[in-house]
Amino acid sequence: MELWRRVILLGSIFAAILVALFASLSPVVIVQHVDFADRQRNEGSYMGFRLMTERAQHLAALPLHDYIAEVTKGRLFIVGGPGWEAVAVNALAAARRMPIAAEWQRRLPSDRYPSGVLFSGPMKLR
Repeated sequence: MELWRRVILLGSIFAAILVALFASLSPVVIVQHVDFADRQRNEGSYMGFRLMTERAQHLAALPLHDYIAEVTKGRLFIVGGPGWEAVAVNALAAARRMPIAAEWQRRLPSDRYPSGVLFSGPMKLR
């Protein structure tokens, strides 16, 4: 009996470690404002130093529209439909610390936690 108790204990600890390693705790979608003109102006800067590599020079010389397309390559997606309008409105309200719809309030980490990050699973953005 003692052997089984120890085997179950070690198995539970091992399972807990595996779950902790492989569980994703990050939001699925992050909506935030990005000032691309400012990012392009500061391209190549790091902690006050400006190190202009070939890529940084290339990005700094691009027109703003092309710069945005280059730095967001493969990470942007276009959405549409009435469901996404609610996502955009509530995400903006959360970011500005304004009241959001009641069905969206449960997606905030806490009423007292001021992060403004809405948590939602992949198909729950309705």
